[in-house]
Amino acid sequence: ASEPFAAAGRRAVRKALRRLRRRGREIGGLADAADLHALRIRGKRLRYVLEVIEPVGGSPCRALIEHVVALQDALGTFNDATVAAAELRRYRDGLERGSADAAAISHLADLEIRHAGAAEAGFRRAWKRFTGKRAKRAAKKLLARLEERGALREAAPSADPA
Repeated sequence: ASEPFAAAGRRAVRKALRRLRRRGREIGGLADAADLHALRIRGKRLRYVLEVIEPVGGSPCRALIEHVVALQDALGTFNDATVAAAELRRYRDGLERGSADAAAISHLADLEIRHAGAAEAGFRRAWKRFTGKRAKRAAKKLLARLEERGALREAAPSADPA
C-alpha cells in the first residue's frame, strides 16, 4: 500500500506485457485451440491492468488497450467457433447415422470450423499489429509515463498529518 500507484501499475503492465508476448511467440504456424485460449487469457489480464491504470496512463494506455481489444476479439471469435463446432459434433454423434439432422448438423459444424479459420487469420493480423511499431511505441510511452508519475509521487512531500 505504500508503493505509488504509478510504480505498481508500471510493474504490473511490464509483467503482463512480457507474459502475453512470450505466450504469443511460443505459438507456431499451426496454433491449437488451447494455445490460443491461453493467449486470450493473458490478453485479458493485460487489458484489466491497462483499464485500471488508464486514468494515469492517458493516451498511450488507450492506444495499447485498442490493440489488446482487437487481439481479444479475434481470439474470442476463434474460441467461440471451435467450441460451437465441438458441441455440434458431440450432438451429431448422438443422432442416428445418415439422418438428415446429422447431415445438417455436420454442415453447421463445418461452417463453424471455417469461421474459426477466418478468426485465426484475424488473430494473426491482430498479433502482427500488437507486436508492431505502433503498439510497441505506445507501450514504451506508457511505461515512461508511469515511471515519471511514480518518480514525481515519490519526490513529493508526504501529506500524512501523523
